[in-house]
Amino acid sequence: MKDQLTGILLLGMIMVVNACDKMDKRCPLDPHKAINIVNQSTRNIRFEFYWNYPDTAIGEYNPLGQADQGLLKPGMNFKRSVGRYTCWEAFFIYKDKEWIYFF
Repeated sequence: MKDQLTGILLLGMIMVVNACDKMDKRCPLDPHKAINIVNQSTRNIRFEFYWNYPDTAIGEYNPLGQADQGLLKPGMNFKRSVGRYTCWEAFFIYKDKEWIYFF
């Protein structure tokens, strides 16, 4: 039993150390891991991230027909992460823009 516990602890430590090594080397020391959208108004706003560059039309999207998806009520915020082992600085090396539509 003691050997099994020791093995599990050792495996866990190896996994944690290995996870730290996977951080994207292109990220600065203080990376931006998320885009934070904050509604500081007194009205509801809606937003949509769109990836179909360079097309600027977002098709049949209707912000009012999306229930609570993309809805920010007054005082609410939304964070969009780029991934566990990377940052927005590294993302923008390969993609030159991120489009966010507000309604």
